[in-house]
Order: sequence, then C-alpha cells, then structure tokens
Amino acid sequence: DSAGYRCLIQRGSWSRLKQLNRPAILTLTDTDGDVHFVVLTSIEGDQVGLSIGGVAVTHPVDTVSDMWFGQYQMIWQPPNGVLVSLGPGSSGPNVTWLRRSLAAIDPRYRAEPLDSETYDSVLAQRVREFQRDNRLDVDGLAGYQTQIIVNTLLAPDSTPRLFLSQLARN
Repeated sequence: DSAGYRCLIQRGSWSRLKQLNRPAILTLTDTDGDVHFVVLTSIEGDQVGLSIGGVAVTHPVDTVSDMWFGQYQMIWQPPNGVLVSLGPGSSGPNVTWLRRSLAAIDPRYRAEPLDSETYDSVLAQRVREFQRDNRLDVDGLAGYQTQIIVNTLLAPDSTPRLFLSQLARN
C-alpha cells in the first residue's frame, strides 16, 4: 500500500483478463471443492501459463475453465496511488493524469487543456472514444477497467503482461 498498489478483486471472463493484459491470481476450485490460488502469467491461443507454487506450467484454457468460476485478483498501481472512478464533475490530479495519459496514447483522445483537473464533457467524449476503441463498456466514466487499460498501454516494457501486444484482444 505504501507504494500505491491496490488489489482489485473481481469476477470476470478470459476475454476480460485478456483485455486488462495483466497477470492475475485466479481462484480455482477442484472437484473435491478445495480452493487453490494460481497466478495467471500468460494467455496464448488456447493455452494459459500459470505459476503454481512457484512452478511454471501450461494448461489448455478449457482445463482451467472447468475449475475457474471467474474470480480473480489483480495487483495494480492506480494513478497517484488513489483508486477512484472518474466521471463528469470529478476533479483533482487523477483527472489531469487521465487527460495527459489519453493524449499520450493517441492524439485523437486529447482533451484540452491537458493540465485541467476538471472532468468536463470534452474529456467524457474522449473517454467514450477510448472505451469504444478498446471494446470496453462505453459510458464516458473512467472506472478501474478503463484506468487499468490506460495504465497498461503507457507502462514501461518491463511491466508484467499476459501477452506482448499492447492491443486488447478478444
């Protein structure tokens, strides 16, 4: 927490995990009902890379799907170490981060003035365009999913990802 990292606990799908493109801790339940936690390290085609007790293994997605009911945990670092959904009426440094980040990803998402701390209608429109282009729910609100994808697209190459391409996959 001192480094500003947060743990996101969610329920989702393989498509959502591919979209977020970050390693995650999956909660698996075996046929005896015992719960196991494994780290999802990669997704390539119909195979997933897992770390189980520190041992790297590869399994077919279908095999893991039989034990995974969608629960996952993801560690990420929200802007300025503060996890807050942003939308029209929001203000503060996270709004400035969003403006600058969207402009850095693609000039089409630029919402002037870049140093503004106010979430206005122009920024909401740029967020909707970004969401549409990245196959997110298009609502103009920058919640955790939108922020994680922005964060991933701008992260250094050393940042762990499920696959190398920075484009969201389905």
